[in-house]
Amino acid sequence: LDSLARLCDEELRAELVALCGVGRKVADCVLLFSYGRDSVVPVDTHCLQMARRFLLPPAARDKSFGPALYEQISACFVDLFGPLAGWAFMTLFAGELADFRRRVAAAAAAAEEGGGPGGGGGSPLRPDKRQARRARLPTQPAPSSPPGK
Repeated sequence: LDSLARLCDEELRAELVALCGVGRKVADCVLLFSYGRDSVVPVDTHCLQMARRFLLPPAARDKSFGPALYEQISACFVDLFGPLAGWAFMTLFAGELADFRRRVAAAAAAAEEGGGPGGGGGSPLRPDKRQARRARLPTQPAPSSPPGK
């Protein structure tokens, strides 16, 4: 696979996708993490969710996920973050994980406080529905257009 490093992103992706069991997303992960192609964005379900909330125009937010939407999302990240688009996505992804950790901590705190009427229920990592609702942090509405545009 070292000999493939000289290829452009598109050619390298095509060679990787030709391997058994490798699809577009895995090929893009290999491009980003193993070949140092910093502008490549592996579009997965997390990337799709962020793009729908923050990047895509309203008309594109409800499109079904397929190759055309994959390309559109990737292009949005590259347009916004340039040659480091892949790492920008990974940073945003990590931020989303931090948000999840805060929510779990809030749910655990609610469980420790007795969970309100009727006692606790649930565990700190799997709170019951009432605890989860109380522990939710406020969310920001999706912007009407991509940031900086």
